[in-house]
Amino acid sequence: MVQSEIHSGEGSNGSSTHLGRDEYYAEPGSEEEYLPEFRDCGLIPVSDFRKHPLSRSNPWARPHPDSVRRRATFELEDPYTELEERGAKFNGEKVIVHEAHPSEAVLEGCETPPPFEGEAVIQESPFETPTLVNIEDLDPIPRFEHTRTFAKRIPKYYEREIQEKEEIADATPIDVYCSSVNPRWGWRWKIISYYEANRPAVRDSCETLIVDSGFNRWGSPEDVLEAAAKMDADYVFATDVTGMEDPSNKGHNPDMPTVEDDGIDSQFEAAVEGIERFMDRARDLEILDKTILPIQHPYLDFLEVAEEKGWLDEVRYIALGSLKRVESVDRRIEMLHAVRKYVGDDMKIHALAPGTEPELLKELRDNPNLIDSLDNSTPEKAPASNKIPDASWTQNKHLLPFGDDISTVRAQYSGSIAVQFAYMISPLCSDRTFDEVIEPKTDSESECIKTIDEWAAT
Repeated sequence: MVQSEIHSGEGSNGSSTHLGRDEYYAEPGSEEEYLPEFRDCGLIPVSDFRKHPLSRSNPWARPHPDSVRRRATFELEDPYTELEERGAKFNGEKVIVHEAHPSEAVLEGCETPPPFEGEAVIQESPFETPTLVNIEDLDPIPRFEHTRTFAKRIPKYYEREIQEKEEIADATPIDVYCSSVNPRWGWRWKIISYYEANRPAVRDSCETLIVDSGFNRWGSPEDVLEAAAKMDADYVFATDVTGMEDPSNKGHNPDMPTVEDDGIDSQFEAAVEGIERFMDRARDLEILDKTILPIQHPYLDFLEVAEEKGWLDEVRYIALGSLKRVESVDRRIEMLHAVRKYVGDDMKIHALAPGTEPELLKELRDNPNLIDSLDNSTPEKAPASNKIPDASWTQNKHLLPFGDDISTVRAQYSGSIAVQFAYMISPLCSDRTFDEVIEPKTDSESECIKTIDEWAAT
């Protein structure tokens, strides 16, 4: 740190801020930059912040993020409450802290302030069983550790590009999850299958991540939940059996229910049994709020079964599966409306691979409350196949170069295709777009005039 020679100056609120020689200049964006704002608010002094976190009387103390943004005073909670709010690191990995209790020695109260000792209930992810550890085995998470890295890595000339992209994402009333295994492009929403959970970098390339149970291979509840824990997913699809599974595929689990099992007479019953097994495990882990319940054809019949079993009272998110099997886009739209009418406005709905037809996109643009989210594999699959879709979502041949790091080039196209999709279901997209790609031209409009005489005769 550079020692400051400044001893006084005007603070952000007009008051004088006095800096002694034992205090120092802080780089913009660093954690220390915010300390002068809080120096008179009863928080930990600057000199104490220079200590190693575990050497402080309260190693978890940080300026509250709302206080930093609003430049308001903030009274620190006790360290046990802060530990629960902020989480911690255990063996180098971030963990959730559910309960932190002081030890008996602390409760007896022989020191002021008392030593920070006790036990805490932690989880490495919401999808794993909680464990009890000593607080001494936990390490604090620096409040601004990611901010500093981000500020140093992102050049200023990219700022507008990122901002404009985010504004389109903000304008989109439906979350557009992109199937992704390429971490070289960033997007707010991504979805990854459980058998691709060996790609942790994808987690860092998005804000919200769903782990899918896979549509063409079976994954047991443990398989899918293990992947969700490994990827630190925000949501996970309950395991369902669609009938499209291929046992030869990697990651296929033959122990999932099939129509060949005793007591299972139909694909419908196999799908219900697959979800039943997942729901039992989700209750044990208390992750029903992170579970997305996939429903199969016929949707309304499946919803009736889900309602009878109480699933619709337990989850807040459902998904329409097997939409790929429905060739008619009009029929898919009808199904979306029927499901929304059945479950009401409070239930979140995800459309699994609903398609990219302009008719569907226009319906979503004009009815933003029809669904809450959907997923689309085109942004990565199209460039991987040397194709680029236009506004009609016809994929045109586009030969990309070959060589090292071509994934970076493909990633740029993937990001653009994701933005295009989000744009077309947002209010930003004009009717002219759909008029151009949906309304068929008449025969006379599409005929080509070949001679001057033919032209003169029209």
